[in-house]
Amino acid sequence: MKKVMLKLMSGNALGQLLIFFVTPILSRLYGPDDFANLALLVTFSSLFSIVAGLRFDFVYLREKCNRASYLTVSLVFCSLSAICVFFVSALFKSVEWAAYLFLLSLSSGYMNIVGQFVVADKFYSGFAFAKGLQYLCQALVAVLFGLLMVKEGLVWAMMISQFIFVFILRKTLSFNLSKSVYGDVRGDLFFCVKNSIGTILQYSTPMAPVLLLGALSSKESVGMYFFVAQLLSAPLNIFRRSFAYYLNTEFSSREKVPDFKKSFFTRKFTLLVLAAIIVVLIASVGVYVWGEFLFLLAFGEGWGGAGEVAWLLLMYFVFDSLVQPFSGLLSLWGRERLHLFIEIFRWFIVFFGIYMVSVFYNISSMFSILLMYCVVMLFFGFLILILLKREAYEKG
Repeated sequence: MKKVMLKLMSGNALGQLLIFFVTPILSRLYGPDDFANLALLVTFSSLFSIVAGLRFDFVYLREKCNRASYLTVSLVFCSLSAICVFFVSALFKSVEWAAYLFLLSLSSGYMNIVGQFVVADKFYSGFAFAKGLQYLCQALVAVLFGLLMVKEGLVWAMMISQFIFVFILRKTLSFNLSKSVYGDVRGDLFFCVKNSIGTILQYSTPMAPVLLLGALSSKESVGMYFFVAQLLSAPLNIFRRSFAYYLNTEFSSREKVPDFKKSFFTRKFTLLVLAAIIVVLIASVGVYVWGEFLFLLAFGEGWGGAGEVAWLLLMYFVFDSLVQPFSGLLSLWGRERLHLFIEIFRWFIVFFGIYMVSVFYNISSMFSILLMYCVVMLFFGFLILILLKREAYEKG
């Protein structure tokens, strides 16, 4: 476990830390409105990247199959879907905005699909190397375009870096362009579509604050939230994403439930979690007391208001990084219906429940909206962990 986690985290760690240290420069080159524009585009493109891949990687994790066929269908479907996204978004927004969304959706979709299949094949070192270069490129391009005052420099930086990730790993990919490709994947289409629905519900909920704040608060609050969320989640994503890849690869079937039980439901693991909680609570108190001053000092004028929610988001992202990676195991262990039901219910509460409460009680405060969101998300996260524990003890 330790070796695999270290390999997956190495590239992420260097890249995410680089972006973390470059953030004080970016905050002086770009304002809250620039981060708000990026937030909206990333929200839609991230959701697209999940649907476009059809989650064929879940099939590949569960059984050795024709990898080339599944990868080919995923990339073709992603490309066609991105074209549709362009024309549909152009009907409601400007052609320029639609072009940004098309390119960002395409790059996100390709990166998501290629990354999942590379990790499924346990090519951890290549994945880590590509991720490290991706983050390096994203940081450098964002700073360069900011200095040159290129319009939507943050968006361009993300697009270019994601295409570079795919380009680096291109030689590890194999394709099936024969007529047999449809026959290879036809039997798993329903399973993959069902998993795609569950996954998009799962991964759309983290995007909810952007849409809720945009509808109930202001564009500036969207930019503030996205800036703080990226700042705090960047180092934690090193662990969360690598941990999720590890869990989905190493415990990908019911037969591996006993190994899962031995690895996680132990006294040692519980003590590590409790220690992490204590450290986070102490750090959150410090951010609560000195947050506004620290943000003004580190990120410049205009960012002091971000300190208001920094302590809350710090607690949320730490706990989420510990709990969220486990959620994909329910589907891999054959409990797709239960997982889908939980995700639908959580999605409804996050999007409609919080919105209706906010409208009814006339709540527009960034802090209040984010507090409701964090409480709901953590409740469902721990609920999934409890269900996994019960599953482990029943099957283990």
